[in-house]
Amino acid sequence: MVAEKRREIGVLRALGAPCRSITIVFMAEGVLIGLVGTAVGHGPRGHDRRWSRTATTSCKIPGDVYQLYELPDEDAPAGLILIAVAALALSFLATLYPSRQAARLHPVDVLRYE
Repeated sequence: MVAEKRREIGVLRALGAPCRSITIVFMAEGVLIGLVGTAVGHGPRGHDRRWSRTATTSCKIPGDVYQLYELPDEDAPAGLILIAVAALALSFLATLYPSRQAARLHPVDVLRYE
């Protein structure tokens, strides 16, 4: 995203936008993308795909190869919440480096070579 928006970042910096505001814009956009992805994954469509993967509540595996005969398939609410929080945290952490790099762009260099 930062590579696509270099020219716009250069214009904002040339107009006097502080580094902090550019960082906040890119971080907010990354978190919004993470929220949408988490909502789609935990929404009705995500649950439909999860329920359709097995017709039963557990997955049967060959007992002569493995020590278990079946793998339980249960939806614990605490597990689903933990997955959602982890997805949001990872999407936030993934925005830190690119947003700081965007804020460090020098407007003269960007506008001269683009």
